[in-house]
Amino acid sequence: MRPSPPPTDDLGAGPVYLDAGQPALEIPTDGDRPVTIRVRPPTGTFGPPPDPDAGRLENVLGVPRPWVGDVRSDPRTGVALSRAQRRQEPRSLPPIQELPIQVRGLTVTTPEGRPILENLSVDIAPGEILAVAGPADAAADAFVRALTARATFSGRISYGALHLTPDTAPLVRSAIGITPRENLLTGPMPLRRALAHTAALRQPDASRAQRRAAVGEVAHGLGLRQHLATPLGDLDRAASRRAAIAMDVLSRASVLALHDPTAGLDPDSEAEILRMLQALAQAGRRTIVMTTHSAMAMSVADNVLLLDVTPSGAARLGYHGPPAKAATHFGAATEWDFAQVYAELADPQADWSSGPAPELAAFDPDAGPRLTPSRRSWPSLVPAVRRLAARRLEEYWWRGEGVLALFAPGAVLVVIALAVLGWGNLDPAPPTAEGTSPRLLLGFAALAAVLPALVTAAREIVPERRAMVAALAVGMSPTAYVLGRYAAVLTAGVLPALLPVVLFVGQGGVHGILDPAWLLLLGAASAAAVGLLISAAGRREARVLWVLGGALVAQVLLCSAFVAIDDSALQPAAALTPGYWVFRGLAASQDLIGLDAGCRADARFCSGHWSVTAGLGQPVLGLVLIGVVAVAGAVTLVRGAGREN
Repeated sequence: MRPSPPPTDDLGAGPVYLDAGQPALEIPTDGDRPVTIRVRPPTGTFGPPPDPDAGRLENVLGVPRPWVGDVRSDPRTGVALSRAQRRQEPRSLPPIQELPIQVRGLTVTTPEGRPILENLSVDIAPGEILAVAGPADAAADAFVRALTARATFSGRISYGALHLTPDTAPLVRSAIGITPRENLLTGPMPLRRALAHTAALRQPDASRAQRRAAVGEVAHGLGLRQHLATPLGDLDRAASRRAAIAMDVLSRASVLALHDPTAGLDPDSEAEILRMLQALAQAGRRTIVMTTHSAMAMSVADNVLLLDVTPSGAARLGYHGPPAKAATHFGAATEWDFAQVYAELADPQADWSSGPAPELAAFDPDAGPRLTPSRRSWPSLVPAVRRLAARRLEEYWWRGEGVLALFAPGAVLVVIALAVLGWGNLDPAPPTAEGTSPRLLLGFAALAAVLPALVTAAREIVPERRAMVAALAVGMSPTAYVLGRYAAVLTAGVLPALLPVVLFVGQGGVHGILDPAWLLLLGAASAAAVGLLISAAGRREARVLWVLGGALVAQVLLCSAFVAIDDSALQPAAALTPGYWVFRGLAASQDLIGLDAGCRADARFCSGHWSVTAGLGQPVLGLVLIGVVAVAGAVTLVRGAGREN
């Protein structure tokens, strides 16, 4: 459907035109009159009319502005506020730090050495909206990834007086918010709780009341109040984009990097997102860098960065300046004719990168602001693990099936064991010599503790790999992430791990159930660590399921309950499985060597480790070592995933 002809005051043909000096998009309808969507330019007037009361601070979104800008002066009039007036301002979160960005000679290549982006130099001021566009999508993404410390590059990128290097990358990431192209907000958790967890995680120094107030103010300002009770997975596309940006606002990000923020949105939702970004840039002095192909998005940016495709396939700077002059720079007959602009940029024979270079400021290490972690945007390790675990446990609650997945396998195994084996299996003097199966009973108990934890932990990381990588890109600790997931699985799995203790009740045992209980808990913890390692190693769920299937078979066959393992060629492989050590510890705790009829008949089917005199030291040490090594391996894999992406 082609748009209707623009009005007479348009400066050129096309869907985007200037209406009374404001960019607008006209959409035809079935009625007599089309619908016009207007977007205010960055030089326009925002928010309500100036209030003579300078002490009543409001941002351009119409809500108290405790989370943006300078609180010492009125953002609309610039009038300095008295101390009494500043006290009236509800400051829930500290202001962000304004950061100018300098890019000099930026070059990004593929791992094979092929250049994607060559010799790009540009300045980005605080509060500026920069739209990165052009037919070279890979180059635009490479520019944003390098800018946000997610890609290896040559050249120089400076945030204030700080150069971006591998050593300073963690500090830079803590000041950046990234909104990817795909929607990463999924699951049944309500938006209100997700925002609350984000505020608790990214504002460790704020009080609970401050975080609660900040969540309410951000939700109000970004138009999310009506969605606060909506599950994340049920948010529409526009609300999901606003929710992702709201989480960056709660983290006090000085720089927002957005990949196609208006892709797939209707014109009205697109205009709403763009007005919101303008408000965040102007009132909060945030630097916003976005890749886009939308003419409307480019029209509201302060500057547009257009990348020219060279004959070698790499991209260079084709244009950097106001969007209103971009089309005429490329010889278009009308302004806002970005179709012709793209055609010129995509032509390898048309060299637009050889034009006059933009004016660039000299780097002064003493003049620019210094990016310092004056207030931590991420908590230290222990508080981070606690908050990440609390969020994951709440996700279990909202999902429901997470806890069910922990209980169901163990409950099924316990019921089958009782139905098949009956009672009295641990009685040292059974009424009859036949009919008792202590070895099988302990095998069912070991598997009922190990298998649920292994299966649940194996689904912890791989389904949310993209969200994990996005969180690592803005400074989250890989160690905190893995330990948070591990703590959540352990906390939720305490009762399921103790469920097999039921198998020791009424069996006639004389050694008690205390040692089996904590052995089962330790075995579940070790199995959960192995599950996390499997989940961290996989890139796709299908591949993780293959590995998980092999791990489950190994637990069953190598636990010694069903196949003789000790003193065989399989014992070294069995020693790598938690099920083997759990069964061995249970056998020693119940003196299985004196209970099992097979042991009394033929010593080849027994092991000296099953005697009560063998003790529990080796099983405990084996389970601890497996758990520690598996968790360390998961942390290493997660850190590697963050570096690869």
